[in-house]
Amino acid sequence: MSNRDQFERRTSTSGFAQQGATRPLAYADPGKLYADLAATIERAGTVIRQVEPTMEWLHQCCIRAKLPLSGVPDLLPSHPVTPQGEELITYCFTAFRANPMLSQTVQIAVFRFYDARKALREGQVAADTMTAQPPHVEQLRLKTYFLVNYHAEFRADAMLSRAFPSPRTAQPAVPLTNVQRLKQKLVREGSFNKAEIMLDELKGPLASIRQVLETVEKPSGMGFRELMMPEMRRIRIMVIGLKTDEEALSLLRDAVRQYDALKAGLAIARKSGDPAQLADLAFPLAGLAPACLKHPLLATLFNV
Repeated sequence: MSNRDQFERRTSTSGFAQQGATRPLAYADPGKLYADLAATIERAGTVIRQVEPTMEWLHQCCIRAKLPLSGVPDLLPSHPVTPQGEELITYCFTAFRANPMLSQTVQIAVFRFYDARKALREGQVAADTMTAQPPHVEQLRLKTYFLVNYHAEFRADAMLSRAFPSPRTAQPAVPLTNVQRLKQKLVREGSFNKAEIMLDELKGPLASIRQVLETVEKPSGMGFRELMMPEMRRIRIMVIGLKTDEEALSLLRDAVRQYDALKAGLAIARKSGDPAQLADLAFPLAGLAPACLKHPLLATLFNV
């Protein structure tokens, strides 16, 4: 069973959706497809409008700093640079030199913003021309998720964390009944269990991914004993094929970071009894297997 089947597809970034929706989407009723697409377009449009000014400012900062932005269109900003925007651009221009990792995070964030905006346009065209397919919904949900998660990406930076504040969690206005408390407990336990299942199913592939990345970063020869081990031969073949495939290596690095984040988040959630963040942490990992299966070498991670 794919790890994507363990987590339910969410209709928003704040919870789970219907069981089984993490499989490649299929609709028996075209009306349901267009209803889901319309709701996703509305949600994505709201998110994009909220972050658009800040992302355009960060885009301008990358241009000033002469940072490469592969896949980002060369467009004039539609929002004026306010004093707040100029302050952000000036700060980032200096911070990039002191912290190369911050510049890389900003480059990725800028790409993801324009990628989500492109997916929104494609989804709107598909809805208007009645040519929608399930991937229009799935891709737009996934790409919108990255935008909603900017607060987590930049939480370690004082300036950028103010530009992308964390969403507030609403508190119940009235005391819960015993039945409601029981339901909440069952939901919590279900979230914990799904996270544990996902971590367990990805444990093997992630071990291989770590070996691949370690070998790419610190190349070493393979002894006779290792040559006799099928797993080590498979790792070596992947390393040779992925040396110049930066996109695939970036996918693997993201997977390691996301897996470790989910593992740490689960430990924290178990301790606090609050699984609210697990859905956000698990969501990007849900797309790991499908992404890898599209790559001739990475597919072996899930086809063994």
